Amino acid sequence: MSRQHTKIGEGGRLIIPASYRKALNLHTGDDLIIQLEEGEIRIFPQSLALQRIRAAFKKDASKKINYTDDFIAFRKKILGNIYVKSSYSGFICTHCIN
Repeated sequence: MSRQHTKIGEGGRLIIPASYRKALNLHTGDDLIIQLEEGEIRIFPQSLALQRIRAAFKKDASKKINYTDDFIAFRKKILGNIYVKSSYSGFICTHCIN
């Protein structure tokens, strides 16, 4: 799609050209994601972001990735071993019991 010119209005409002809204099936009240990336503003529908997330998880699911184990390993890397398994179902911070 070609570039189009628009201006920022009062209160920072930005008019998205009708041809873009039609191409993205955008309607008044739709949720959008706005992202600043390398000096540019990217605007895209929240539904597209969710599709991308679902696709990424679907792809990872075929690889049998265990996100829980990855998260625990990441937490240990960042925090160290300050959490220990307790006799009840949960974890206790070792700084809290010393």
